[in-house]
Amino acid sequence: MEPRHVFWDVVEGRRPYGPDAQILGARIVEAVPDSGQITVEFDGQAFPTQVLGHVSGGFIAAMLDFTASRAPATTFEPNEYGPSLELKVSFIRAAHVGKFRGLGRTLHRTKSIAFTETELRNEAGELIATASSTLRIIRQ
Repeated sequence: MEPRHVFWDVVEGRRPYGPDAQILGARIVEAVPDSGQITVEFDGQAFPTQVLGHVSGGFIAAMLDFTASRAPATTFEPNEYGPSLELKVSFIRAAHVGKFRGLGRTLHRTKSIAFTETELRNEAGELIATASSTLRIIRQ
């Protein structure tokens, strides 16, 4: 049997999600091998809010980064990982506490770098924010 990346053990429930996913209430709902695409659901019921009741922009950025960094993971070899080098977030509308869906797509990937784009939508399907990201591919 060919060795697989630990990412797939998490997706398939053989390994627990990390602390970041637990804080964000993240659950990967779709990841196709070698696709460079991913769909993540976030249960933001306990997210902190600003005085007006909107979810803090830092949590929005964290959900986008979580999604962006997992999209190229669908293409990783067992010895690779991809920390974020940069993340540019565009906030579209205020987000209220609730559930969110992140859609991530790898635009281009080489042996050493990946470029992604990500969008975050609320339960009603409204676009909350988008991000572009660059990740460095590292081999252990």
